[in-house]
Amino acid sequence: MLIIKAGGSAITHKQQPYQANEAAMRHLAQQLARLEEPVILVHGVGSYGHPPAKQYRIGLGADGSRERNYGLAVTHFAPAN
Repeated sequence: MLIIKAGGSAITHKQQPYQANEAAMRHLAQQLARLEEPVILVHGVGSYGHPPAKQYRIGLGADGSRERNYGLAVTHFAPAN
């Protein structure tokens, strides 16, 4: 069994918030389809999670503030266009 992580910057357009890189995802899917063993695919958030994470400074860790807690929720539920 393989575990493969597709980094968020590899599957989204990192400089354009909330924009998937569909061509890169298609290419990844084609590559994965060639494998003859089970695969677990995990992925990063790229341009979906990074904008709100930056806005609410969640990289600084939990501090118990309402703003940071709200930012964690916003990041977690970032829209998928």
